[in-house]
Amino acid sequence: MRTLVCIMTESCLKMSNAHLKPIVQAKNIQAGYVPGVNILNGCSLDLYENEIVGIIGPNGAGKSTLLKTLFGLLQIREGSIEHNQESIVGLSAHELVGRGIGYVPQRDNVFRSLSIDENLEMGAYLRPSDFEERKAFVVQLFPRLGERLKQQAGSLSGGERQMLAMGRALMMNPQVLLLDEPSAGLSPE
Repeated sequence: MRTLVCIMTESCLKMSNAHLKPIVQAKNIQAGYVPGVNILNGCSLDLYENEIVGIIGPNGAGKSTLLKTLFGLLQIREGSIEHNQESIVGLSAHELVGRGIGYVPQRDNVFRSLSIDENLEMGAYLRPSDFEERKAFVVQLFPRLGERLKQQAGSLSGGERQMLAMGRALMMNPQVLLLDEPSAGLSPE
């Protein structure tokens, strides 16, 4: 039996969300890659503003599948997904980004032939007027990227590519950021 467990930070557990509406609500999701074989069976999840939620489980439990489903990369077979109380089922990734939902996949998460700066610019494509302000924010979070803005992304280490992927997603100032294995390849520093 595969089990997914949601872990919330201590501050989130202390805060009662009973009076709040979730910004993302998934109810009874069924989804999978092969017809007739569900990876997610009746999965439900509520995400609230200013909340940090971690999904943990063994390999094959459906963690990445859940994130891909929430971001519209994998269609649900049953259930519902809402963002700010509106259905987002069937919306494209482009439309979800426009609604304020960002996603960083576990691998193949940067444009290797582009520079760091160009990757960040791609992240701000819907809000080009905010590019410099958002880039300053990302470079403050990830100073190593700021030191090498003209360097080609393909020459970065795995951890640096992960930082760049997170930085690119943050360029849109998303309301919700879905991170698949965010610490993969990162050094402890």
